Amino acid sequence: ANPTGGLISIYDNNGALQARYHDGATRNISLGATPYGTEFVVGLEIDNAGNRVRVRNLAGEIVEATPAAVPGVLFNTVNMGQVVNGTVHEAAIFTRPTGGAFASTFAAVAADFLAA
Repeated sequence: ANPTGGLISIYDNNGALQARYHDGATRNISLGATPYGTEFVVGLEIDNAGNRVRVRNLAGEIVEATPAAVPGVLFNTVNMGQVVNGTVHEAAIFTRPTGGAFASTFAAVAADFLAA
């Protein structure tokens, strides 16, 4: 894996919004076409213990990705809205202890943001 720590980002790649993470290599998951001029809610969940990566895309679907490898790294950088001109209104980052539970579910956080 990446010994210097990983990067998590929501990134605009020429009009295509992507969730990006590292597991020793850069992985991109499509979120849909970048919606300029409007508010939107997207998300990325990386669950090392659950061996799962999921996204909430622009269509509002929570989709489980099939990662090439689940990252076993400590993420030390979070970029939001990189190359997207706008304002991040809310962000949530959760960790959990080994064998423990997240403080909230991925779907519940997205629902909370949508209700704001």
